[in-house]
Amino acid sequence: MKKTFMLSFGLFIAILIINTATVSGQAYSNLDLQIIPSYVSVCPCVPITPKFVRIAVKNLGAEPVVPEFELLNVPAGWTGQIQPHLDKSLAPGEEGTVSLLLINPPGCDVEPGTYTVTVKTTGLTAGDTVSRDLQIEIMQCYGVELDVSEDYKETCRETGKKVIYPVTVKNLGKNPDTIDLDTSVAWASFSESSVTVGPGEMKTVELILNPPTGLTGLQTISVTATSCVSPSIYDAKEVKLKINECYSFDASLTPQEKTLCLGESADYKLLLRNTGSYHDVYNIYGPDWVTISENNISLSPGESREITITATPEEMCRIALDLTVSSLNDPESTKIVSGFVNVNECGGVAVVTSPSEGVVCQGKSAEFNISIKNIGKLEGTFDLSASMGALSQNKVVLSPGNTKDLSLIVDTTELGVGEYTLSVTASEGQISDTGEFKLVVRDCYDATLEIVPTNMEKCVCEIAGYEIFLKNTGEMPDTYDIGLESDVYNHETDITLSPGEETRIPIDIPTLGLAPGEYVLTATAESDYVSLSANATLRIKSFESCYSIIIESDKNTIVIKACSAPVLPMVIKNEGEVDDIVDIAHDGPEWIYVSPDSFNLQSGEEKTAYLYISPSFEISEGSYTATVSATSRHTKAEMKVNITVIPAGNGTVPTNISGIVPDNQTATNQTGANITINISTITGTNITGMVTADEEGPLWKTAVVAIITIIIVVILVVRFALLLKK
Repeated sequence: MKKTFMLSFGLFIAILIINTATVSGQAYSNLDLQIIPSYVSVCPCVPITPKFVRIAVKNLGAEPVVPEFELLNVPAGWTGQIQPHLDKSLAPGEEGTVSLLLINPPGCDVEPGTYTVTVKTTGLTAGDTVSRDLQIEIMQCYGVELDVSEDYKETCRETGKKVIYPVTVKNLGKNPDTIDLDTSVAWASFSESSVTVGPGEMKTVELILNPPTGLTGLQTISVTATSCVSPSIYDAKEVKLKINECYSFDASLTPQEKTLCLGESADYKLLLRNTGSYHDVYNIYGPDWVTISENNISLSPGESREITITATPEEMCRIALDLTVSSLNDPESTKIVSGFVNVNECGGVAVVTSPSEGVVCQGKSAEFNISIKNIGKLEGTFDLSASMGALSQNKVVLSPGNTKDLSLIVDTTELGVGEYTLSVTASEGQISDTGEFKLVVRDCYDATLEIVPTNMEKCVCEIAGYEIFLKNTGEMPDTYDIGLESDVYNHETDITLSPGEETRIPIDIPTLGLAPGEYVLTATAESDYVSLSANATLRIKSFESCYSIIIESDKNTIVIKACSAPVLPMVIKNEGEVDDIVDIAHDGPEWIYVSPDSFNLQSGEEKTAYLYISPSFEISEGSYTATVSATSRHTKAEMKVNITVIPAGNGTVPTNISGIVPDNQTATNQTGANITINISTITGTNITGMVTADEEGPLWKTAVVAIITIIIVVILVVRFALLLKK
């Protein structure tokens, strides 16, 4: 009974303590906070969200409240985010759930273990809080294991073969994983650069080593298998590869250096020794001037052989003797063995030219004598060359001390005037000599060219006469192409002139059809050696200034009575610049006549012609027109005379006739004969440009008879002259 009482009392005390503690922890909170579950297990890289944990809060108070939330004790390197407060107010007794929660580990390489994060909520007052812990277990979800069963191998450097190691990759994690494979050297690779392996499974791949050329010795290569989840999840191993020299050899040349004359030979000894572990064949190569007794040598391991090398240099200097020895089984294994050959000049040649200077006219050939002498100790075959011209021989063979005479011909046709330095060279290999001499090419060709006159003025239809004078003032005969070039006339000819000879070439240029203006005439003379030109000017004057004829008279209107015979003087003048022949003609009534009918008029000269007017009694009264023309080859002038005829019986018979020819003055008729006409020039104040008759006293009948007589005589003379002309 006592034990039962004591047991009941202890239980009561325990419950009282627990309740007291609970009430003590929440003495000031009107909120209840629940984390369900409060312990979660996840893999690295997986964040904690409401998907994994439900956080609920309940309002235990009597008033509405909007709870606030906060994350505490977040592990270092982690990130955490929680909804700062509920989206709504909780009524008394109402419960709400957090919708935003994100707790992130620092990365996929986080250390597995259990981590604690505290969630705190606050009610109406700062003291109205409650906190709960969330425990997060990070599990070992990923792991990689790498195994190389055979981590050491050997190979020959010379073979260049690939070396393969089997490598096993195992997934130690709880999820499928893709694992990347890598090596520490560029010449190593995997048959698969990445593999996908299930949980607890393994896969074998090949590690392929392809050593670069020339690499020898022990090589250590690291291989790594890395989870694609995180670079921190990996495993690494080492493999070793020893690269041996399976084919090697030594080579040496004795002696290292020799001296000899150009054209002689020297022997050297090449010593070969197989220092490798396998049988090998060696190929030997040298310059073209080297002879090798054996080019292919087969040697067993440790075996040696001596080969004769004969050098016959072709140049005079210190020459490197380089021999190349290569292994047949290892083409990359090549050695160059070097020696030297000193080649001295044991021969010699001299070139002598004569004369040392030559003078020749341009276009002629110059000849020089050339002597080639062997001044060496050996027979020589010498190649000959000249900087200009043609040698009689291009090669000579001479014994020591012997001389060969040659000739050099230089054609100067294509050379300009001046001084040239020529050379002839004799050479054999490195032995040579050059002889130099001068050639002076003179200008032996010269000429003078002239066109006369240099300036000329001509009228159209005149002939412009020029003369071209060409003289050979050089020292050699020459052939010239002579030409005249212009827009008005062209002429070509050729001629050969001896030194000092001169030629004259007349040129007549017709000007018919040329427009007035100035023309340039260019005379040229061309030969193979000279080129000359000379200019002249031809000016064609205008037609009007060259050819101009005028005909004029003081009177061009005449009033006469029938059966009267007045004479009208007319002045014919040449106002052009050219002397001309002028023909005088008339057109009109048959009772008019002009004399003379032709003139030779110099430039500026004038002469008088006469128009004879003699109407007979039966001529009807009225007005008549006479046209007098003065015509030359190039121009024409006309004058019209108006004649009024009145009946002979009307008015008083005139005693004087208007005209220029005075009484008893001689005029020339058409036949050239002189006739005398006794006509008085009219005088008085009534001169009006018309021939009229005065009415005077009782002498008019006598005057009429006299005039009629004269007219009849004139008519008879004129008709006689016309008859003679026909």
